[in-house]
Amino acid sequence: MVTVAYPLRQYLAQRTQISNLKHQNQVTQQQVAALQTELNKWSDPAYVAIQARERLHYVRPGETGYIVPNLSAGSEPLGIPTPTQQAWFDRLWSTVKSPSATPSPSPTP
Repeated sequence: MVTVAYPLRQYLAQRTQISNLKHQNQVTQQQVAALQTELNKWSDPAYVAIQARERLHYVRPGETGYIVPNLSAGSEPLGIPTPTQQAWFDRLWSTVKSPSATPSPSPTP
């Protein structure tokens, strides 16, 4: 039994390793197929023109290009800051105060 245990363990370990490598090979083949499809798209001049217009905002001669700001990107509409509960003079005074949040003790006479 002792003479069979080590080779059997090695055999099972190698089978597991082969199974893992087959799975990894399959995933890699899927990635290669996806990249080949993408490469085929980029070899089409019409696809390249569409991508240049969308990504780089290229326009054809005689056209006028417009860029509409993405309002859903930020929480503040058109770059206007949202109002806070703190008054403006309190915010101004807090910038003048020392960086520490605790007030300094007043000197006693």
